[in-house]
Amino acid sequence: MSTELKLDDLKKIRQELTKLINIIRAEVSDAFDMGEISTQQWLRARDKWGDLETIELELQGYIDYIELDFILNTNVDSPYSRILQATNSLKNSARNIDNFNNFLSDVTEVLNIFTSTVRAFQTGGIIDLQEI
Repeated sequence: MSTELKLDDLKKIRQELTKLINIIRAEVSDAFDMGEISTQQWLRARDKWGDLETIELELQGYIDYIELDFILNTNVDSPYSRILQATNSLKNSARNIDNFNNFLSDVTEVLNIFTSTVRAFQTGGIIDLQEI
């Protein structure tokens, strides 16, 4: 059995932690509303689930970092490299605007790459630059 955590494993762990936090928050709040625990006990419990929320945020940050690192890796065909290449090409086209069609083509390429990158972030997907 593998001991390596994959990105999907981390996402599942974070989801389970989120569910646990929500259960704890609801149960403690219900107990407080029913008069089963005091304000001081409720505050201590809130501090504890706050600690769990901090861990949840750190885990989400790590997940985001892994996803971003994958999307923006230094591979020549990575979105990051393609964005740099396209923006450099656009800068050169802007300097030599006498060839207006090349300039417009380069603008379109940069727009497509950025749109694909934003779409991937929004959907949590990975960019396939071969489609661009």
